[in-house]
Amino acid sequence: MKKFRENFIITAVIPVIIQTFLDEYSRYTHWSILTGNILLFAVLFFDTDTVNLFS
Repeated sequence: MKKFRENFIITAVIPVIIQTFLDEYSRYTHWSILTGNILLFAVLFFDTDTVNLFS
């Protein structure tokens, strides 16, 4: 069970890191507004406070 928890947490953290990197990179390289809005909407799925609201 402990190994499952560790894998679950790692699996949850990696997409957040990728999303954060893409968000910062999109601002640096001036991606389109549509792409920025999609990244902004993706934050809702990775935000731990949002997840706690639904559990």
